Amino acid sequence: MRLELKSFKDEFKNKSRDEILGEMFELLKEKEKLERELKKYKNSNTPSSANKHIQQSTAGMKAKDCAKRGAPKGHHGETSHLPNSDEIIPLFVKQCGECQSHNVLPTGYTKK
Repeated sequence: MRLELKSFKDEFKNKSRDEILGEMFELLKEKEKLERELKKYKNSNTPSSANKHIQQSTAGMKAKDCAKRGAPKGHHGETSHLPNSDEIIPLFVKQCGECQSHNVLPTGYTKK
């Protein structure tokens, strides 16, 4: 909206001074409110996630309807394999780690 002086004068030509002052007061209140709102977004401490209206919408980036997530059909994945162990070491504890009881059974073995 572009304001021009002539159209502005024509708009207020038939109004009384009190009506014009009332409108000016309302406009000033609205201006202050908008400036306070703007300060929130110009503050360097405000996280970018708070500026929802500035961020791009991800709504248009959805996958096709009924599309499953993950790798496509026929994709052969890779899994890390543990190396073969050379030696098995028995593990023994002298006391329980939680209650410090000495009445414990062998805990298991580890591969090296």
